[in-house]
Amino acid sequence: MRAHVPGSSRCLPFLTACTAAIFAAPELSTPQVQHDVPVLYRGPENTDLPLEAPAAAASRAGAPSSTTEAPRTSDDAETIETDRPDFTDSPRTVPAGLVQLETGYTLERRRSEEFTSVTHSFGEPLLRIGLSRSLELRLAAAPVLERVTEGTKVTETWANEFLLLGTKVALGSQRGLRPSRALLVESVLPTAGEADPIGDGTFRLALLYAWDLSPRWSIGGSSHVEYSPGKNFPEQTVLIQSITSGWDLGSGLGAYLEWFAFQPLGPAGGGGEHYLNGGFTYLARERVQLDVRVGRGLTTSAADFFFGVGLSIRSKPIISLFP
Repeated sequence: MRAHVPGSSRCLPFLTACTAAIFAAPELSTPQVQHDVPVLYRGPENTDLPLEAPAAAASRAGAPSSTTEAPRTSDDAETIETDRPDFTDSPRTVPAGLVQLETGYTLERRRSEEFTSVTHSFGEPLLRIGLSRSLELRLAAAPVLERVTEGTKVTETWANEFLLLGTKVALGSQRGLRPSRALLVESVLPTAGEADPIGDGTFRLALLYAWDLSPRWSIGGSSHVEYSPGKNFPEQTVLIQSITSGWDLGSGLGAYLEWFAFQPLGPAGGGGEHYLNGGFTYLARERVQLDVRVGRGLTTSAADFFFGVGLSIRSKPIISLFP
């Protein structure tokens, strides 16, 4: 999905503190869960800053997983579990020796007094490769076509918004109040596109967590810090927070409802963006998932609306690089 950004950031410190308290909770005993694709934060003056995906987040809406799917009761390599369509990524990794491709399309619209922007995010490819039981390699891209209308002037731009390389490390499964959790580390790679320059060197660190509350209901969230060194735009740090809830509706059908937000720090950061979105997933086969999502911005600086569909496929076992 393509990035969507936060508004009010007062809730972020509170959520971070609650998360830390829960991680320190005593271990009892219970199940697990799952949960978006890279996103971009659209900073002040409509400048795209690489983030993790709403429209491409939703998640990149951009897009995006998850607690968007029905909770799993076991780590079954035969059954696909994705990081889309919601913004919140799952704390689970792709099993060792398997390759998973998650793709989609997102339409995003932004309007202001000066312009109207319509963005088509094509493909939204996220390639996930299981290296070991708790480690996966991730490679993502966001090819987009943007059409901007300013009065009678119409401008169309085609570009690859970012090329992302990263890894996800599973830190532990759910035990009582302690959630299943993982650490996500990603960085934007140098890529072309003078018309839509990318923030080479942008770095993101995220903590992912989720709880299975029942065989048919799960909740999860993610807390991110993203730093852009300022090669193609002003140096900036952005805080990102998401909360999502997913339900198993039976017969391979799942549903989710999610809130996520981006809050840039510093006086030059501009207003944050908050989003609310929901959607459905359908397990067409054990290794094939379809998804659909729709969302809207809750703050004036956020995109007005986004809609997306997706297809995810998991390979049969190939080879394990690590034991």
